[in-house]
Amino acid sequence: MPEAYGDRERSERPSGDGSKNLRLVVSNPAKRPEPPAPKPPELPNIVRLIALARKWQPLIERGEFRSGAAIARHMRMGAVRVSNILCLLKLHPDILAHLADLPAGAPERYLTERWFRPLTKLSHAEQLKAFSERLQLRRGA
Repeated sequence: MPEAYGDRERSERPSGDGSKNLRLVVSNPAKRPEPPAPKPPELPNIVRLIALARKWQPLIERGEFRSGAAIARHMRMGAVRVSNILCLLKLHPDILAHLADLPAGAPERYLTERWFRPLTKLSHAEQLKAFSERLQLRRGA
């Protein structure tokens, strides 16, 4: 006997050949699609940001853009964001070299842009001291 189910009716009779046997469908492992290849490890975000800052700085120096704000308008980014990225170039050259040598897939937890931003306001000696302490913390964890 059909029962009301929303706007449709549901029938009690089995479909197909009339039997009440259920058919188990098992996929053929030979026809199963291959899982997608794992993504290759990416460079840490801080490395990509420093590369971006190194790309933008000459544009300002050559006069192609008047300021970071002009780059921000061109890139459709916020001026503060561009300024924060460009400020990373104020880090000590040894720190920049260390960051440039970070391999793809390196853990980013200890070396973030947010942690480096205040360092740009310190002297180079204080930057090196804070950076070496941070690396010691990283190795100790």
